[in-house]
Amino acid sequence: MLSELLDLRYRKILKTITRLQRAPIELLTQEEAKMCQNFVNFAETYMRFTENLKQGEQTDISEPPVQTIQPAQQTLQASKAEFKPPAHVTHKRLTLRFTKSIPAIMGADMKSYGPFTTEDVASLPTLNAQILIKQGLAVLIEVTP
Repeated sequence: MLSELLDLRYRKILKTITRLQRAPIELLTQEEAKMCQNFVNFAETYMRFTENLKQGEQTDISEPPVQTIQPAQQTLQASKAEFKPPAHVTHKRLTLRFTKSIPAIMGADMKSYGPFTTEDVASLPTLNAQILIKQGLAVLIEVTP
């Protein structure tokens, strides 16, 4: 199950980076964010390369520094030494009224929400709320203090 989950997350991250041309740092672990930066750099460089090639120009591509591969034990110790728990990320929330029943969902803040039935009211991360509204599963409720 872990392998399937990690594979699904990998494909989702690649799809998001390809679509947005940037890494969704706020939704990634520190390790994922570091790895994604290399992909974003590659994507940007390749886009410049293709545009220049189409215009008959040559692109000067500087080579990234070569990283030496450390033995597994040293890598494990290094990752433990530099690991810092992620800073608390606050996600903006919207209040919704559900128009249809839905099963539990995983929020952008990595918390579980639901399940919800018709007419339930809940406060969810903005990203999730916008998706549910767009799919016609919920409507926005204006909350005034």
